[in-house]
Amino acid sequence: MIELPALRDDGAVNVVVESPRGSSAKFKYDPPAGVFMLSRPLPYGLVYPHDWGFIPSTHMPDGDPLDAMVLWEGVSYPGVVIPCRLIGVLQVEQNRKSSPGRERNDRVLALPVRASHLEWTRASAILIRRCAPSSNASSSTRWHSNGKTFAFWDGETQSRRTPSSKRP
Repeated sequence: MIELPALRDDGAVNVVVESPRGSSAKFKYDPPAGVFMLSRPLPYGLVYPHDWGFIPSTHMPDGDPLDAMVLWEGVSYPGVVIPCRLIGVLQVEQNRKSSPGRERNDRVLALPVRASHLEWTRASAILIRRCAPSSNASSSTRWHSNGKTFAFWDGETQSRRTPSSKRP
């Protein structure tokens, strides 16, 4: 699963689902065993709002593949591979696991290649609401949770983000 190519011939990327939408538990792929293992339950009452997984054949500083969140209305299962188009990056800074200090652990935001028009519209609306330019167009949208710092980046400057952004 880890060696599956990241890129497809059509320019899309493969996303391997670990924790599906609606799951109240985090699952993680265990390469030596070749199976998906229960990592931990989520806090009571919480579920994953979207499919979470990884892009195979990638390697991040934390030792894991690049994390990905698939924005769509569907529900999948651990191990399902979804061909996707990348639409943005959630920049995450967290405490290092093995030494003092901070490290980046970004997540990409993706839509299935075969997403409906409604899903493209909904995902765009979510991103626009979260990242709409403020009166200070050079500032980024940042928030903090559980010792992590989050910021959204879509490859454009704040001042160029508009509701009329076209589908990638």
